[in-house]
Amino acid sequence: MGKVQGGVQKYDFEELAVRLFDELVARPDGMTMPEIMELLEVPRRETASKVITTLRLNLGEGDSIAVPVFIEGNRHVYKLTGIWDEAHKWLSKRARYKAKTIKTDVASLRALVQSTDGRSKDGKVVRSLTTSIQRLDEDLATYLEEVK
Repeated sequence: MGKVQGGVQKYDFEELAVRLFDELVARPDGMTMPEIMELLEVPRRETASKVITTLRLNLGEGDSIAVPVFIEGNRHVYKLTGIWDEAHKWLSKRARYKAKTIKTDVASLRALVQSTDGRSKDGKVVRSLTTSIQRLDEDLATYLEEVK
């Protein structure tokens, strides 16, 4: 469990991510969210999700393994895997979802470009984000079209 500070539960997400990693190594069939919550002794799903995110970020900094979530029947199972074939279906769905959200971001940013002065700091930031995210949107559209 985490430490209580000022009546608020505080967690060491790095430490919990290490615990989760060790358990996923020992359980190649993976774990569901309720199992992860029980292992980490956290009462809230959001806290367990933050631990999973911390683990994914840590692994993303040079490891060739990941923690995708697989849908098995009506269960969502988190597994540690370095096998592309296993992770591919998850990655494909995530890429398509992200492409949709990026399209929405581009539309929102275009509106902000119209309402900011391009010479101001905010205006420059909005224009830079718009250019970068629009380019990403175009690239993803091309790549996802090739994958169909």
